[in-house]
Amino acid sequence: MKAKTEWLRYIKKWRKHFNTDKFLVIGPVSGDTAKVNEYNQALAAAFGNKYLDLHSYICSDQILKDNKFKLNEENKKMAANGQIPKAFLLDPEHFNQTANEAIGKRISKKLLELKY
Repeated sequence: MKAKTEWLRYIKKWRKHFNTDKFLVIGPVSGDTAKVNEYNQALAAAFGNKYLDLHSYICSDQILKDNKFKLNEENKKMAANGQIPKAFLLDPEHFNQTANEAIGKRISKKLLELKY
């Protein structure tokens, strides 16, 4: 897939441009689930511990445990199918405040794990 290769090359170029080992790559969360998973796998392979698979986190039980959330059955099914639960969306393209706060906590936790 050409776009994925170009995307990886762009991120690596960005890293080289800023000349730092302190970075965090956050994967895509929206779009075709199969493509999102494909990109996330490529990013994980390319960036290892400096990569955060946000899509998998949002669709996992971990986000519920970390933030004491509960989802209804429809939202649980969506997450199980790799779709962002409607409970986390303001509209089809934007997260709501609840999701944004949970995502912010997860990113902060990852940055602390990396000792940034």
